[in-house]
Amino acid sequence: MVSMLARVPRTPLSLDPLIAEAKRRARRRRWLILALLVIGAGATVATIELRSTPRQGSAAVSAASTPSRWGVDWRVRLGVLPVVAYGASSVWAASMAPPQDFHGQLVRLDPRTGKRLATFPVGWWPSQIAVGAGGAWVADTWGDGSRVKDGIPGFANAVTRIDPAVNRVVATIRIPGVQAVTVGGGSAWATAIGLRDSRETIIRIDPATNRATTLRAIPGVNGPVVWGGSRLWALTWFADPTLHARVWEIDPQSGRVIASLVVPGIGPNAALAYRSGVLWVGDTGLLTWIRTRPRLSIGRRERVGNANDLVTTQRGIWASGDRTLFFLGLHGGAMNGELALHGWVSPAGNALAASGAHAWIVTQTATPTNVVSHLVAVHEQGAKTAR
Repeated sequence: MVSMLARVPRTPLSLDPLIAEAKRRARRRRWLILALLVIGAGATVATIELRSTPRQGSAAVSAASTPSRWGVDWRVRLGVLPVVAYGASSVWAASMAPPQDFHGQLVRLDPRTGKRLATFPVGWWPSQIAVGAGGAWVADTWGDGSRVKDGIPGFANAVTRIDPAVNRVVATIRIPGVQAVTVGGGSAWATAIGLRDSRETIIRIDPATNRATTLRAIPGVNGPVVWGGSRLWALTWFADPTLHARVWEIDPQSGRVIASLVVPGIGPNAALAYRSGVLWVGDTGLLTWIRTRPRLSIGRRERVGNANDLVTTQRGIWASGDRTLFFLGLHGGAMNGELALHGWVSPAGNALAASGAHAWIVTQTATPTNVVSHLVAVHEQGAKTAR
């Protein structure tokens, strides 16, 4: 019998130039984002307001399920290109290093007040934070700033681990090419770009030893990874000649690919989230709902503004993009409300975190000389304060 693993599609040789070009474009896009942030010209500032009814053309919802108002709890200034996450009863935000420094910075904030509880050195360009499995884990896309090697930053990609119980950096795990990090099943998981081939490597980090071991490699260009339903779910691009994104279901124990599914119309800025047996894929406003049982299948697709950042909670789905924060129902994705933001959502990705009826979103505004980032805490009116 041919195993499922044997049927995993392999990247055709003819796709290698396309994949190499996609990687080059991703690198150029990062530098372009940085240049735009430094220039910071021509930003139009909007006023924070609530649209208490769904957008025109969105799915209808009952009045009882539509939030009547949103509240803004606090707003704090952050550094350059911040990423954010929630966990261990705290909000965590990491920013890239300013030009004169050798490391980026992670701050731990009180979700109720925005007060800084602790500050940590992390990699020069943090790309994602995950909290759980005994740590706050920061993927340092451009280097290990918390442990500068020979005084030269940017050449030792790593995941930095902070222990929330003692508020200090306890480990720096070298993972060349690291891009994303998530937690689940008692472990931390990272993805890395294949430095010698066009594949994504999925890596397990053992919290007991802080050792990183390769679980498996899958075809395609590196994308997001999440944990859900005792499985790892990864998304890659250009895994086969369709040139679409592909979602992979992976057994975290054996590394076996259980199933995969092509998701048409999804590009390299996609976000991936899981909740209650459903995967959500968002990219430039196209929200795709994917059933995971009894098999992987696309359930529905709809347009949600320009949203491409996603977080799921027990209450619903938070999405953000452009100048808007959206809240959708967990089952079926019906629009429950949206909030126009003061400024625009950070283009760096991973700029949204949520817990229940509370969300934390990175917004940016421009001055004549630079771009300013803020973390804004919002909640559905009537909900209890986040703790």
